Amino acid sequence: MSRRIPLFYFCACLLLISNSLPLQAVEAQVTPSAPLAAPGLSPESLPDFLSDSNEELAKEIAFVKEQLHLARQTLSRINKEKEDCLAKIAALNASLALRQLNVNRTETEVASLNKRMAMVSGQIKEFEDRLKILEQKLAQRTESLAVLQKQIASLRQNGHPVAGSKKMRTSYRKYESLVKELKLNGQAYQEILKNILAALQAELEILTATDTYIREEYLGKTLRGELFERQVIQPRLAQLNNILETLAEMPGKARAWAMQTAQSGRLVAFIKQHRDVLIGLLLFLLFLWVWARKVKALVLPGLISWKAKVSELGLTTLLDFIRIFVTRLFSFGLVVWLYVSFLALGILEMEAAWLVFHGLAALVVLRLALRMIQDLFAGEEKGGILPVAGALARHYRRHLKALAVYFFVMGVFILPNAPYLGFTDANASFLRHLFQVVLLAWVFLLLRRRYLDPLLRQLPVPPFFTGAVFLRTIRSAVGLVLALVVVANLLGYRFLSDYVAEGASFILVVAALSWILGEGAYVVLRLTLHPEMGLLTQRYLEQRKFFTRLHRVLTQAAVLVLAAVAVLVALKVWGIPPGRLAWAFRWVTWGPALGPLKLTPLNVGLTVLIIYLGFWLSRLIRTLIEFKFYPHRGWDPGIQYTVSRTVHYVILVITAFIALNVIGISLTSLALVIGGLGVGIGFGLQNIVSNFVSGLILLFERPIKIGDMLVIDGQWGMVKEIRVRSTIFQTFDRYFLIIPNSELLSNKILNWTYSGWGINRLGLKVGVSYDSDPRRVTGIIEEVCKANPRVVKDPPPQVFFQAYGDSSLDFNIWVYLGSPSDRIPATHELNSAIFEAFQANGIEIPFPQRDLHIRSWSPKAPFPPPEAPSKE
Repeated sequence: MSRRIPLFYFCACLLLISNSLPLQAVEAQVTPSAPLAAPGLSPESLPDFLSDSNEELAKEIAFVKEQLHLARQTLSRINKEKEDCLAKIAALNASLALRQLNVNRTETEVASLNKRMAMVSGQIKEFEDRLKILEQKLAQRTESLAVLQKQIASLRQNGHPVAGSKKMRTSYRKYESLVKELKLNGQAYQEILKNILAALQAELEILTATDTYIREEYLGKTLRGELFERQVIQPRLAQLNNILETLAEMPGKARAWAMQTAQSGRLVAFIKQHRDVLIGLLLFLLFLWVWARKVKALVLPGLISWKAKVSELGLTTLLDFIRIFVTRLFSFGLVVWLYVSFLALGILEMEAAWLVFHGLAALVVLRLALRMIQDLFAGEEKGGILPVAGALARHYRRHLKALAVYFFVMGVFILPNAPYLGFTDANASFLRHLFQVVLLAWVFLLLRRRYLDPLLRQLPVPPFFTGAVFLRTIRSAVGLVLALVVVANLLGYRFLSDYVAEGASFILVVAALSWILGEGAYVVLRLTLHPEMGLLTQRYLEQRKFFTRLHRVLTQAAVLVLAAVAVLVALKVWGIPPGRLAWAFRWVTWGPALGPLKLTPLNVGLTVLIIYLGFWLSRLIRTLIEFKFYPHRGWDPGIQYTVSRTVHYVILVITAFIALNVIGISLTSLALVIGGLGVGIGFGLQNIVSNFVSGLILLFERPIKIGDMLVIDGQWGMVKEIRVRSTIFQTFDRYFLIIPNSELLSNKILNWTYSGWGINRLGLKVGVSYDSDPRRVTGIIEEVCKANPRVVKDPPPQVFFQAYGDSSLDFNIWVYLGSPSDRIPATHELNSAIFEAFQANGIEIPFPQRDLHIRSWSPKAPFPPPEAPSKE
């Protein structure tokens, strides 16, 4: 029962949240319309038709009234949002006039304006569609009433009794009044929609004008022009004093706001109003707590055991990070719960709610970072992850912890929420500049040779990291940037100081994140695809070569992607957008054009890349279907090879079409080229085309398959590969024959495994002397054949007395073997066993004998002639 409690809590809280959330406006819906008129109806059924139409009209009027009420609320909300937007634009214009925004903050404001413009444009399109639908509905109702009036007038003119009935008069008068009421409410709804559109269009015009001014005037001319101009030096001590006073007032303001909210009764009223939602959220929180404990109990022991067996630094760090994350899983769940709660209660946009959520999120991540730093730099004596001595580990542990607290408190919480915390624009700008300068100075202190060199010698970093030139360059660059920022600020070049400080500090953050992500990707790829310790490699040993190549390619791709993203982000921070970077590489689009063919560096490079990706994708898909698809089908290797080659050829054909299209050759042009090559194919390339077509026939008709045992020109061997032009045939002598596919189709081939590696017959011949008993010989041979393990029992061996030879009685032996691969070893085993059995039973295997008769003898012979045999 305990295992079902979390699921019950989860379902209950979702049910309560969904039932108690405020009803959202469904203004886009349109109820089904009542019939417009009564064409084709008999006069007697017209009163009933009017009664049904009146019911539909009443429902439609109720719906329009509801939409009218929601539209008025929407208009009020949009007007409030418009006023807030205008206030923000006014404050932004004031900051622009006082030159208080640097390049990066200005671009951030431009991005916010563009986001608001996109949202307003979408709302305008939505309300225009609603207005159009409403106008169509009102026109339809007006037309329906006119048609009905004509029908009633025609009935009255003809003196039809239905026209004067009481039910007809009552239904018609009610229908007229309902249509008029619908028109009145519809016109009011229409007027509200027009007001909404007017407000949105006015806001869009203001946003567009502000965006244009910021892009063209402030960013394009004013700010970049004043980058190297001196500004009036502000009293820094006074600004610093104001910042300290604002920070000191924060606890008091928070306490006063909490007491005021509690004493005013708004908190109690809010709790009563959203009681069901709060109950559901508390149940959801309880579910998260139980779920986090179960996940922790399930995962944590395995992680600790795995970490104890691992010695590699990168994998140990990753496992420790996962362990810390799982340990604090409820904290991260609490952040998610708080966001969902504020969103469900409709208070996420409130300043206090946003500060609470942002502060909790920063605190949770900060605790994770501090725990990770503690485990990394605990010291070699205390079992720290990094093999660093005690004093050095203590130095970096203290500095990195303090730096983490400073970064998350100032950079993650205070600076993004400076307007909410009571900082003026000038104080927020100075605080941001001070944060960046202190961050650069702190990094410069951490790069001191006294501490950094011993640390790098203990870490598995690339060799160039520990080189004197590289470290000296990094230290010098950070020191020069820090000196430039301080000197430029002291001399009054505030924009230049802010520009350099913000760009440099952001580059440091981007570099740190890129390095962390790169190390994580390297560890994950090493854990999955490395040829020695990769999980997939260990599972599929026969594909070790493929996984080794894939590991190398993905590692390089990860490095390139992270480097490219880091460079693009860094350039954007320095005010160089991707569009301008693309302008610098416009030369890649230059090149000659030969008709539709465009030989530019970009097209050629993309063509080569597409071809490479096509081969790589083909190899990847074939590997996947080999390990995920074939094992569940039970197909023989021939069918598997056919499917794999077909997939390979299809992908290559698609790749070729895409590559040709990239360089400017369309499918129409390709068809013309192929038609023009038809004559050439008919003469010069007929053998190649013949072999290609024969290869396709071999793949799909499958008279010969991969792994078949063939006899070609007296050579026994196996089919190893069927290519587009030729087939690879390996003989049992271990050499290869490369045979054109057309010859395999036109010549006679002996295929021992056409129907599979099943039972086949082996024929042997043996001769015995004329003194032997044929029945005895037959029995001995049958016993020898049955005793051989390669000979199957069904069908049984058969021995035939074939003929009377010149010197022997000839026997023919038929035995059946389980596989064609047993033919050669079975021949040797049976011949040897029959010879031994004949010797053991005194059966002679004769050899041919001839009588020589000498008619004359030469007197010059060195020895006398043999004596003639006596005739006794």
